[in-house]
Amino acid sequence: MQTVLDAMPELKRVGLMNYKNATGYPWVDLVLAKVQSGNFSCSNDTWHDEFNTIPIACSKSAEGCVPASQIAFLVKLASTLKWELINEEDDAGQEDVMMWKRI
Repeated sequence: MQTVLDAMPELKRVGLMNYKNATGYPWVDLVLAKVQSGNFSCSNDTWHDEFNTIPIACSKSAEGCVPASQIAFLVKLASTLKWELINEEDDAGQEDVMMWKRI
């Protein structure tokens, strides 16, 4: 998975499990994580094939919506990884975006 993310011009790696937008691309912050029994963790001890979720922080409109340009990139990323993109609202009506590894 990291090989795929490293090859994307829109992203740059910033640590073992973190990616941010490359210069000139909309703001995004990705963290590779492992979800198990409703809890998720990010640890240097996690094997790369154990990552099964990517919480995403990205640009949002004043209304808390993720812009279409960001959604287009995230759809491309999910498709490339063959993961599921989940776009949902939190209790305050703000959009939250995550990717899950398809099982």
